[in-house]
Amino acid sequence: EDGIRYSSTSRGLGDVDKRQLLALSYMTVGFAALWSAGLAQRYGPVKAIALTQGLSTVFMVSLAFVPNAAVAGGLYIVRAALMMMASPISDSYLMSIISPEDRGVASAINSIVWRLPNSATTVVGGALLAGGHFELPFLLAASFYLVSISAFYLSFRHIRPASPAAPAPRG
Repeated sequence: EDGIRYSSTSRGLGDVDKRQLLALSYMTVGFAALWSAGLAQRYGPVKAIALTQGLSTVFMVSLAFVPNAAVAGGLYIVRAALMMMASPISDSYLMSIISPEDRGVASAINSIVWRLPNSATTVVGGALLAGGHFELPFLLAASFYLVSISAFYLSFRHIRPASPAAPAPRG
């Protein structure tokens, strides 16, 4: 939603327009999540996660340089869809490489790793935007994303998901 705030701050996007854009974005994200399984099958989960997050980051950076709210809105929708495509792949992959007894803790740690920095950077980004630095928050965020995506890919590229266990016999 930072892209929406930026567009409204720098390009005069009204409240009604923001609500409509967010609604459209959420619908698009739902469809994108359905396509994510095909990407994971085609490229493997680690490459699919890095690809969707990387492309999403490119679209996020482009938000800082577009000339009007309509273009920014379209780019925001594509960016949100690409970033959210990574979520189901990432969740599935994480659960496949963690033993069943450790999955709850691993899921909590994964959530904290994403949410804490997101909370802090939202405050910093908002302050930068309020100070008239419209491009800087996007460039800083892209830098963090690129480090994160690269670290993820380099750390997990050789770790394959576990094979699904055969169902236990009934009886």
